[in-house]
Amino acid sequence: MEKELVMFGAGENGLALLQCIEKAGGNYPKACFDNDSLKWGKTIGTINLIIQNPQSLHEYDRDDCLFVVSIGCIVRDEVVRQLESVLQHAEIINSHTYIASIAKTYYHGDIKWEGNYRERIKNWLRNYKNEWEWHEKKIAGFHDVDSTVWNRESQIARLEKYKIKANDRVIDVGCGPTLKYESTINGVNVNYIPVDPLGMAYNQFAEKYNFKMPVKIGFAFGEHLVSFFGKEFADYILYDNSMDHAIDPLRCILESIRVLKKGGVLSLRHNEVEAQLNTAEGLHQWDFLMNTEGDFVIANENNYVNISKLLSPFCKVDTYEEEFIEIHQNLVIVNIEKREEVPETIIEKYDADVDNGVLIQELFALYTEK
Repeated sequence: MEKELVMFGAGENGLALLQCIEKAGGNYPKACFDNDSLKWGKTIGTINLIIQNPQSLHEYDRDDCLFVVSIGCIVRDEVVRQLESVLQHAEIINSHTYIASIAKTYYHGDIKWEGNYRERIKNWLRNYKNEWEWHEKKIAGFHDVDSTVWNRESQIARLEKYKIKANDRVIDVGCGPTLKYESTINGVNVNYIPVDPLGMAYNQFAEKYNFKMPVKIGFAFGEHLVSFFGKEFADYILYDNSMDHAIDPLRCILESIRVLKKGGVLSLRHNEVEAQLNTAEGLHQWDFLMNTEGDFVIANENNYVNISKLLSPFCKVDTYEEEFIEIHQNLVIVNIEKREEVPETIIEKYDADVDNGVLIQELFALYTEK
């Protein structure tokens, strides 16, 4: 028997939860509670759901009720503790977990991919400046920049079963302004190559805020990685919570496989269903997840691709989840080992329909402004 759903919290996470439920046509909340009295009796966004006074929580303290806590992660733990002290029978779960569980059920099929690359570029250009400004504001707020950013990982657990060799070429795509890794990975000195569409801006941050970098960040787009490195160049390609910000993650994956040597590994580590949790705001346009069959899926409102099935003739795709305790959200870990070349017919099918020059122009204009 499906439990009666009750929602606690009516902020951005609450709206994301309701939108996900609407999309799935699933178990709609019977009640919504919020500790902000200004919201009592009002609606959330455009969804007509009455918000009730938290004093009436006890009405739903039953075994057949499920409380989904959609409070921001900063105070979620305290809210859950308070609810647990009040509720003796109802189950309590966080909204990230619940949204992901719903998403896994309605992402089905193999592939539906619209060729609207031009529109995706426009959307990326509308939002990338916010990404730049968000990172700069964060770095500018550090009291001791060096001690804050100099906490790079030298051990990558998800690559432990692969035999990294000295001087292997490791490309870190979408590396961000402070770099997550450095030139020693899993005890081996490698040729570490960090790149980012905003790489030149991030190098400026290092100079402006006076913190040291082990290596300068290069400029590259994942969607056109072959243009920057050529075919069969790299031994490993890393994406850490970055490909979901891309213009076209399917192209990023296909390009990465072309850049990898045979036997090389494309390794991904991303927050689960990031687009839905952020209601597809800014550059959070893509959901990464494991579906109910355990396959790796990338999707948004109009697109869906089962990467595990698409690449199975050419690559070995290993996918698993890892709990990210700090934000009460799972991470999707994917290692794609190249066994054969992906046929050009597949590459061409999902090829870009617009020259990338417009991106270069816009980025260069912003750099010169700075």
